[in-house]
Amino acid sequence: MHNPFPPVSELLPHRPPMILIDQVIAYDPPTITCTVCTRSAYLPKSGPGEISLAVGYEWMAQTIGAYVGLTAKLANHSIKIGFLLGTRRAEFFTDCFKEHQAITCCTKLLGHFDELGVFDSELFAGKTLLMRGQIKVYQPNDVEDFFNTRKAHR
Repeated sequence: MHNPFPPVSELLPHRPPMILIDQVIAYDPPTITCTVCTRSAYLPKSGPGEISLAVGYEWMAQTIGAYVGLTAKLANHSIKIGFLLGTRRAEFFTDCFKEHQAITCCTKLLGHFDELGVFDSELFAGKTLLMRGQIKVYQPNDVEDFFNTRKAHR
């Protein structure tokens, strides 16, 4: 079956092996759904065949990045870097993620103000909820200025 969405590598400012989502499978603003990668040797393990729960935050952040990237691409804007600021109300409903487990991340934009965004994200294995949280992100309007200002304050 043909996927109508561009490859994730065109939506994120990441390169393998740091791309941890596989593909966009649904996009209907303000929501996006992506499948996530559970087979990478680069994922931190919590035990044999088990992926650390901390990876869930990165799957959520990259799904948000895919949302922002696809939204920018459809508006003929460039893909820009963004940062995960933190999360509120993170809840886990599993002890770990499993290697080769089919997981999807469903994310919804709750609000956007200038360079800040807030999203609700959920991770599912089939219909089973594994993790959910409210994710806050920051995307500077001028990335070069952001990094130059950070260097000047060192």
